[in-house]
This record gives sequence, C-alpha cells and structure tokens, in this order.
Amino acid sequence: TMVVILDIEGCVTLVNNTPLHNAGFREEDIIGRPLWTCPWYQGEQETQAFLQKAIDAGRQGRSSQSEIQVRGIKLGEPSWVEFTLHPVLDDTGRVIQLVAEGYDITEQRQLREAAKEAQQRLQGLFNDMQTMVAILDMEGRVTLVNNTPLLLAGLTQRDILGKRLDQCPWFTDDLASQTLIKEIIDGGFTGQNDTGDVQMRTATGKIWVEFSLHPVFDSAGQVVQLVAEGRDPSARRQVEEEREQALLELKDREQNLAITLDSIGDAVITTDTQGLISRMNPIAE
Repeated sequence: TMVVILDIEGCVTLVNNTPLHNAGFREEDIIGRPLWTCPWYQGEQETQAFLQKAIDAGRQGRSSQSEIQVRGIKLGEPSWVEFTLHPVLDDTGRVIQLVAEGYDITEQRQLREAAKEAQQRLQGLFNDMQTMVAILDMEGRVTLVNNTPLLLAGLTQRDILGKRLDQCPWFTDDLASQTLIKEIIDGGFTGQNDTGDVQMRTATGKIWVEFSLHPVFDSAGQVVQLVAEGRDPSARRQVEEEREQALLELKDREQNLAITLDSIGDAVITTDTQGLISRMNPIAE
C-alpha cells in the first residue's frame, strides 16, 4: 500500500517506504514535489491530469477515487492502482492537508480483462447462433444474450442486461409466458432442466418460442448459472397440429359411421382385424 501526505498545494510532505522500495526511489526523490510530477506518474498524462483534478477537489473538501496507471510500483513495470484522496480538516472545517492512498490492483485488473475477453469471445460465438441464447445469474438476471432476439424485437443489450428474464421486454405483456418462464427458472435453481412454449414479442408481433433452460454446475455440484434457449417451435407445432387435426377427422368419421349404421334397417355388425365386434347398430342388438 502507498500512503502519501500532501500539503494543500498537493506537494508531498510524507511517504511510506513501500512504494519507494518497490520502485527503487529515495525519499528525497519524492518529498517536496507536487504529487503528479513524481516519478511514479511520468509519461502517464491521463493519470497526471486526474491527480491534479483530485488535488483541486481535495482543497475544496471533496474526496476522489479512481483506477490509475502508474510506473514503478513493481520494479519499474507499468501497474494499475486503486487511488483515493481524502482531505483532512481542522476543527473549523478548513482543509489543512490531503491524504493519498494507492493499492496495487494490477493482478485483479488483468484477471478482469481476461474475463472480459472471454466474455467477448463467448458473445461472438452466441451472436452466430440463430436461436435465442441467454446466460442468467442465480437471481435469474441476464448477464449475456446473443443478437438474434435483440434484432427481432428492436432491442439493445442495455435494454436486457441486468434484468430478470421474465421481466424483459419480450415477455412483459404476456402474463402466462412470464409465469411459465419464472416457474422454469425457479426449477433451474434446484438443478432441473425444463421446457415450455411461450409467446415472445418482436417488432412485427408475437411469435411462439420453445423455451428451454439448463442449469450449469460447479465442481461441487452446485448450480452457478443458468443457460436459457429459445427455438422456433413451428416444425414441432405443425406436427402436433396435424396430429390433432387427424384425430378430429377420425372422430368425425366415427360419428358419421355411427349415424349411417344406426339408419340402416337391417342388422349390421362390424368387427376389427381380429374378428372382435367393434360396433353394431340398434337392430342388431
């Protein structure tokens, strides 16, 4: 940790040994210099500009905080620091000095950047998919979604990210779909896979979507996130509708056959392929 005491002009009056030792500086290299001109910040114009603004704010009694790039925190290598500056007030409320602190967050920043790159690669993969794909956290909120459903509804990532999936604009005007999605997500939290047909709003109207949800487990078997997918169910629904239509036609034929048999004046008995009686008209009875 770096701790520096500044006068109200922003000049260093005291500094701890850690940043001096890590960068190979001496105390006389730092004491008396305006903070933004110290060797840690040479060549970092954005950082120097931020420090000057932070010191100006400090003189007015305001604190500042930011992640800044510095040199020399680790033997001269560029590093990232979480920097804070706070004013120190006397009994009358007048600023008498400033305290600056810096924590090395280079490793955390690198991990964050690596995670961001992985997220971008995953986003690129998702965007090539023609189905709807979304990743949800353990609150059911969307953390990643591909472009296909966004383009269909005229939405942007900003409209969706951070919202519970059942509360996203695709479903907000369809209570039945919202209810089903919420039930499926709640089941996902307990490790269940599930599917169901829901209606999804697009720029041209509502469409049916075959919604499915798959939990993702960690090495301990705990659910850590959920993957939601929406497919076009038209082919399956067409088969189901054709099957339903065929059953209706068969039922109509059975009814017509019964009417015909009942109207015949002679006894009529019908059998199935095994010779068992399947129907007889009233006269045959």
